Amino acid sequence: MKLNLKQKNKRKTESFVIFAYLFVFSLFIFSANISTVKCVVAGEMRVAIPKDAPFIKFHLNPPGTLGYDDFVVSFNSDGSMSFDFSRGVDGKSYGFQPNSRYEWAALFSIENLEDKPLDYKIMNQGLKYLGVEDGTTGIPFIINGENQKEWATINAKGKTSIKVYFEIPAEATLETIEGTLFILFDRPEDNGDNNDDGDDDSDFNNGSTPGEIIYSSSISSSIDKIKLLDGALIDRMFGYISLSEPVYLTKATPKITLVYDKEVLQPNSKRVPRVYYWNEEIEKWIALASYEKENGQVEAINDGEYQGWFNVFGIIEPKFLDVNDHWAEPVVNRMNGLGIVEGYPEDGLLRYIKLDQNITRAEFTSLLYRILNINPDRPILEKYTLQEARNILAEYYLDAGEIPEWVVSDVAALTKEGLTASGNQQFIANKPITRVEAAVMASKALALFKEHQPLDLSVFNDAKDIPDWSRNSLAKGVIAGYPDGTFRPDEFLTRAEALTVLKRVFINGLGF
Repeated sequence: MKLNLKQKNKRKTESFVIFAYLFVFSLFIFSANISTVKCVVAGEMRVAIPKDAPFIKFHLNPPGTLGYDDFVVSFNSDGSMSFDFSRGVDGKSYGFQPNSRYEWAALFSIENLEDKPLDYKIMNQGLKYLGVEDGTTGIPFIINGENQKEWATINAKGKTSIKVYFEIPAEATLETIEGTLFILFDRPEDNGDNNDDGDDDSDFNNGSTPGEIIYSSSISSSIDKIKLLDGALIDRMFGYISLSEPVYLTKATPKITLVYDKEVLQPNSKRVPRVYYWNEEIEKWIALASYEKENGQVEAINDGEYQGWFNVFGIIEPKFLDVNDHWAEPVVNRMNGLGIVEGYPEDGLLRYIKLDQNITRAEFTSLLYRILNINPDRPILEKYTLQEARNILAEYYLDAGEIPEWVVSDVAALTKEGLTASGNQQFIANKPITRVEAAVMASKALALFKEHQPLDLSVFNDAKDIPDWSRNSLAKGVIAGYPDGTFRPDEFLTRAEALTVLKRVFINGLGF
């Protein structure tokens, strides 16, 4: 059939329109494909599997489960699971679209293999827009990337699923979110509470059991790199061995028991395991009083009600031979880990501490200096050369020449800062320090960090004996009275009492 010119032009026009439509449509499809790749959130999530935790078992949903094929899962060499949410089953990158919700009602499951309930929670490190819940109870662990305080329970011989979802906001643009989920288990020891220090644990009524064993979970290498660098420990001796991987605790229990790798210590017989916690403000690991136990466990006293990251390190430190059964042993243990107290050498690292011996003014000043300058990156007091210190002391004390050389710089630094407690123009370095003199020095140190809260002297039966020169300086939370209600201001301070006072400055003042 022949077409006239008008029909030909009409058909040509129609063909052009169809071609143009198809061209535009193809551009739309191409653009949509580009949009799918670029205007999305790409999500990669790692789930750390706790090491040496025979009481639990992890299960992945079988292929074919609804939503399972929307991501790619793999197992890493350390046993952790990785989920790549940006990839589809066809191998192409899709990711998450803005203004959308992506949900997996049971991404994986946890089975409790024991005949008793098991508390657990899941924490997030780095993942935005993320929500995680216990699939059985609906208890939320993570909301919009933020960790929550709730714990969930898996019944004895029970199993629970883990619900994971992403809420992608409308304004989301090209970005990659990646991070790690790590799992904490609150599992009481079989022998119950080992807290035998005589303290009342009722202040820690948070549903946890003192003495709980915390099983480490592998976490992202970025945490290791940031927090395990040389110089990251507050320690007296350079070098350390990491015996476990950091764990994150949200409960301030009085005692914590961490699991560590004993085999790592075998070729390092001089090192002992000690628990440290991570101080976010100064970015340092700080020692806790620690006690090695059997089966690769170490127990720590959480005397500062700390929460957050904890780890076990193998370190070198003195061993004191005369602290067993002494009331101040936990204090000495903590101060030993911090490198504050050295003791009197006996044979290498074997030393005596002589806790019931009176402490001199020079010794107390030196220990207080160490506390205030415990962070080498942020010292509180000036460090003076010997000659600079001598010149300073000559301005203040008639007996400046009699101050021993080993403590001259420390005394000069505290004197210049106005922290000494001298009622006259003599320092009298080798005289035992009195309780009121030590209390004044510690109170002045505390005032460097927090507002001065006066000590209520009326609570002491012998308040009239407290000298007038000291009354306005004494601060709350530095020194406690005796069981009979007395302060005994003029009695000499023992080394055990001095370390107790200094620990209060360390915790209440520095906040470490």
